[in-house]
Amino acid sequence: MDTDAIADLLKEQGTAIETFRKNMEGALSKERKEREELEARLNRKGTGVAVELSSDPGAIREIGEAFRSFIKSGDKSGFQELERKGMMVGSDPDGGYAVIPEFSNQITQSLKDVSPMRSIANVRTISTDSLEELYDIDDADAAWVGEVDSRPATDNPQLGKWRIEPGEIYAMPKASQKLLDDAAIDIGQWLVEKITTRFAQKEGTAFVSGNGLGKPRGFLDYGATASSDPDSTRAWGRLQYVATGVDGDWAASVKGDKLIDLQAELKAQYLPGAVWVMNRRIRADVRKFKDGQNNYLWQPAQFAGQPDLLLGHPVVLDEEMPAKASNAFPIAFGNFKAGYTIVDRHGIKVLRDPYTAKPYVLFYCYARVGGDVTNFEAIKLLKLGTS
Repeated sequence: MDTDAIADLLKEQGTAIETFRKNMEGALSKERKEREELEARLNRKGTGVAVELSSDPGAIREIGEAFRSFIKSGDKSGFQELERKGMMVGSDPDGGYAVIPEFSNQITQSLKDVSPMRSIANVRTISTDSLEELYDIDDADAAWVGEVDSRPATDNPQLGKWRIEPGEIYAMPKASQKLLDDAAIDIGQWLVEKITTRFAQKEGTAFVSGNGLGKPRGFLDYGATASSDPDSTRAWGRLQYVATGVDGDWAASVKGDKLIDLQAELKAQYLPGAVWVMNRRIRADVRKFKDGQNNYLWQPAQFAGQPDLLLGHPVVLDEEMPAKASNAFPIAFGNFKAGYTIVDRHGIKVLRDPYTAKPYVLFYCYARVGGDVTNFEAIKLLKLGTS
């Protein structure tokens, strides 16, 4: 190979090497910049605290470690050490803070009315697709006889069977990954808590008035008959009510008397554990009822955490109970542990899905819940009606 050819080859190799060196420097510079930007994002993630980063790699590492420790466990000791070393400087939100701000880990929310039915009903957890149980709808008959009297066959007890099959309730909200990464609170947990509250609202409505189609059947969905049709003769599957005597309202002179009449319809064995159930506006009416000696029937709780009492029994507020209206049933009285059963197939399950709808993260929440009246003698209703 002649001298000119060798020179050309060396020149080409030198050019290639120089191009490779520049490309490597560019790639390294880009990687360094991306790493620094990522470190800065990690330093700010999820804390509500901003910092002005030092150019010292050791300082950047210390700041990053302090922030990650705070994100993981809420430990602020790393920040205090950084302040002592002067690594955090006062600034506006575009820079840093000399004092670590207190950032609540909660979001203020409007309160929702949630049904108390789970606290007063019989709650069962199952591992199958339904819950079944036998019930006795009639006692075995018996009779007195003399020593030599004939003994004809007596009536046999009658057994029935109820079955509760859970329905499914679900929700699937989404949040952007950026929001989850950058928020100073746990947005995912906030979303899940909102969903569980909403589930409680939905199921609470069904426990009172649901139609049983793919959801719990409420105790107000059943037909009811007047107090003249007592437990001993009333067909199973219907509740019993006492009427106020006035359509859509209370009878002026016997308001409290009707509550006493309603209480008297409940068999003695159900009285231990019996409660009154009504919404807060009906409660406002009932609190004004007085007896013949001008004493209030309502007994406010004597100590914090204890329930108010009405005619000696606790009052439970349920905003799903009806308001005053023609022929409405705004008050229930009974032993709900004996009278209404709630069935859970499992608790609320949450699946976090960061893949299906990028850049959003989906939170698929679902539960299987059923409910139904299981003893029609144990719950009584008050009707705002003439009969």
